[in-house]
Amino acid sequence: PAHLPGKVLPVTTPDTTAPAVAKTPEPSRDNSVARVLVIDDEAEARELLGMHLEMNGWNVVTAGDATTGLRLARDLLPDAITLDVLMPGLDGWAVLEVLKADPQLRTIPVIMCTIVDEKLHGFALGATDYLVKPISREQLTEALNKFCINQHGHLLVVDDDDASRAM
Repeated sequence: PAHLPGKVLPVTTPDTTAPAVAKTPEPSRDNSVARVLVIDDEAEARELLGMHLEMNGWNVVTAGDATTGLRLARDLLPDAITLDVLMPGLDGWAVLEVLKADPQLRTIPVIMCTIVDEKLHGFALGATDYLVKPISREQLTEALNKFCINQHGHLLVVDDDDASRAM
């Protein structure tokens, strides 16, 4: 028994009912390396995308469902998100709408990575880029490099107009 009168004993059996998150975020990280949140219900797709990203030096966190993905997005404020469309429960379209409606999350680039070839729909909902599976490592890297400057260092902006520099 886990509880005895007046005492609480630690439970040492693993919880096999907890939702699977392939990679748990570490408490601190090197802020010069961009963090990418991969949201996909298929374990194989998460593993493949994560492997491609890690091979290119990205810090990867994965979520196997929309609810976990949204929670991690709010908790971690990643530099970019890859998002599948076809997922049980909340689909990728609904997740994208929630992300773009949230003032804290709306500026995070979201790259749709899916077999659903509906680019115009994705862009209309606020996707930053849209890749149709199967996705090559080069396609994924190129898409993320367009939007995640801190992956490779700093950006120098030179302009004599204060408002332009701030933007």
